[in-house]
Amino acid sequence: QVKPLLKMIWRNLNQLKTFKIYVMLNLLLPGQSTKNIPELESIASTLLAKGYSVYAHRWEHWDNEKVSFQIDKEVKRILSAVKDESEITIIAKSIGTITSLKLIQILKDKVKKVIFLGIPCGGSFEKTKELFKECFQNNKTPLFIIQNNKDPYGPPEKVRELLGALKYELIIKETNDHRYNYPEEILELLSMNKTLNPKF
Repeated sequence: QVKPLLKMIWRNLNQLKTFKIYVMLNLLLPGQSTKNIPELESIASTLLAKGYSVYAHRWEHWDNEKVSFQIDKEVKRILSAVKDESEITIIAKSIGTITSLKLIQILKDKVKKVIFLGIPCGGSFEKTKELFKECFQNNKTPLFIIQNNKDPYGPPEKVRELLGALKYELIIKETNDHRYNYPEEILELLSMNKTLNPKF
């Protein structure tokens, strides 16, 4: 069951903004399965406690088992939720990172910073590679990535292969799973005005 606080975030975002210190909206896009709910709640709650404006997105299939995950459909739902925002930071995990690439193509200059957690790099990723190029090759939006060193869905070396010559900052965490409950690290990245030393 979703905690009352996050229900309020998801359903009453406009009302919540009245109490926020920062103007920029932090858009949280989780991993695909419901196992990601506690992680999403942890990160959202930490950011809210620090005064950040947050929209924590719930995939439709989380609340309706008859619905299958469809990126294009989720993109429309997200765009509807953030349509009135002028500046957005995207914080996304796993399938949320791929969904973000579709959003960035539409939102463009509204996206001021991107933080990716656990980019999935299994199998052939040529289409994903092209999406990254389209979003970041001629874009000055800072891209930060946190990747576990033995993530079963893609270790850091696969991320480097995927991103090629794009500018980004890769932060490697020493663990062997696909869990990314790193609210303090995310807070640190949010507080930065620009990238660190970009990796190529």
